[in-house]
Amino acid sequence: VTVIGSQSGFISVTKVSDATATVVSAAFDTAPNPTISGTTTVDQTLTAGTTGWVPSTGVTFTFVWKRADTSGGAGTTIGTNLSTYKLVGADRGKFITVTVTAAKTGYTSTTRTSSPTAAIG
Repeated sequence: VTVIGSQSGFISVTKVSDATATVVSAAFDTAPNPTISGTTTVDQTLTAGTTGWVPSTGVTFTFVWKRADTSGGAGTTIGTNLSTYKLVGADRGKFITVTVTAAKTGYTSTTRTSSPTAAIG
């Protein structure tokens, strides 16, 4: 910050403060794993739950749905950008997860992944 001091009859003086430390983005206070709700049957729709994030207002969530052969598998992307996913025939016998990324101005984007569903019937 720059401060200029002046008074009638005196010479003006300008002083510049030292720089602050680097300003960094805030972290989310609470960033829970998303949940998946819905019936795990082909032709049914699953929904990603994103409750519990703090702060919760002004947050934008993005979604990546994945299908894996095992409950611990890495999976293949099957859907993006929607909080819901409609199960298809190729999902039968597979396990579904959703990865959610939260973003908010002034905060560091944070990513969390759900537990896998039961095998799709």
